[in-house]
Amino acid sequence: MAENHWDEKLRSIEMTTNPKPILEELRTKCPFFQSEYLLGTFVTKYKDVDTILKNTKTITANKAPLLDKQLQRAGVDMSITEKHTKYNEPALGQTDPPLHTKRRKVAAKAFTPKAVKGYEEVLTRIISEELDKLKGRTSFDLYKEFAATFPYRGIATLVGVPDDRYDEFIHTFHQIEQLTTGIWDTQEKEEVEKMFTEGNQANDDLDKMLLELAHERLKNPKEDMLSYMLAKSEQQEDEDTSIEAVASIASVLIATGSTSISYQVPLILYSLLQDENKDKFEAFKANLDNDEFIENAINEAIRLNPLLQFAYRIATEEMMVSGQKIEKDEILALSFASASVDPDVFPDPEKMDFSRENTKSHLGFGTGVHYCLGRHLAIKEMTIAFRELFARFPNLRLDPQNPLVFNSEVVALRSFSKFSVLV
Repeated sequence: MAENHWDEKLRSIEMTTNPKPILEELRTKCPFFQSEYLLGTFVTKYKDVDTILKNTKTITANKAPLLDKQLQRAGVDMSITEKHTKYNEPALGQTDPPLHTKRRKVAAKAFTPKAVKGYEEVLTRIISEELDKLKGRTSFDLYKEFAATFPYRGIATLVGVPDDRYDEFIHTFHQIEQLTTGIWDTQEKEEVEKMFTEGNQANDDLDKMLLELAHERLKNPKEDMLSYMLAKSEQQEDEDTSIEAVASIASVLIATGSTSISYQVPLILYSLLQDENKDKFEAFKANLDNDEFIENAINEAIRLNPLLQFAYRIATEEMMVSGQKIEKDEILALSFASASVDPDVFPDPEKMDFSRENTKSHLGFGTGVHYCLGRHLAIKEMTIAFRELFARFPNLRLDPQNPLVFNSEVVALRSFSKFSVLV
């Protein structure tokens, strides 16, 4: 089968609406596929994805070379990057040890059990306020009117963005999101240049805002993420954990704590609302106060329909993985979506099973040194969201007159642009 056949599949609308048959074919017939579309090798078997993610000796998470390739493919004059010299500086999730280890220790101060416990009251208030806006409605777009609102308000408040600067923050952050979604070959050159320029300027603006807030928190600490991280960074007294580094880490926490939850909540509901999962849906609603049950249920739903479809890594040396030669500087697109339904690891992988013993081995939160630091907070926030949602709308169901619409513009992230429900 010609390789361009697979690239056509990866570009197709089916890759957004129903990717599993395509991924199963690739996993079975071509587990290492050289994709022109994705600018690298698409890896689909769990054991191979897991091996590469856990390799920090000959694999880097710094994807700066990929960013350059994306710009070049769009025909963008690379002199544009001279105006934004920080555009390819790796964020926390794209750094490697030992720098990653040092900065992760700083970020971890924002996710202690005590800190997360303190966040619950704030998140419950914000989620309740957003749901109260829907009171009296018989239908609404769950994505646009709920999932696309509370995560941004939540993480901004937890990080320490003041209410009177929220509008400034959200405008800036939505411009930054342009830089982190999709493969740009579907965009016109002028559009890519616009996205790159506006997104990087917004990045600079957000860094400036967070740096201002960080200096303020040094003088007047509060019970927020910035204050917790600054206390840890002062103990380390290292330029790699400076106040500027803390502000940069805060920017990453905002990104991972907003867009990801905004997209993942509808995907979890999508899994639960399938006809074959009616009994699971009822069990889910009946056990929302059982933290252990709900944590496993959410992980199982994420395994079946993860937000992050694939993530990039780059080989720093020639290496072998399952008999496949990986060249030095080779770009690797690691399919989390395929790996998480690999039958070699998850028996009967298409079945939603809340008692599955290894469900937390899914790759929706990554693995290895880059395993999601905020996963417990993410699950807690989603649990609160579902608890409050079903307390108000126990009969929530899909609206058959308004079909779901997948977001086909974002390649690496599976999501909806419309999720109509009846209540």
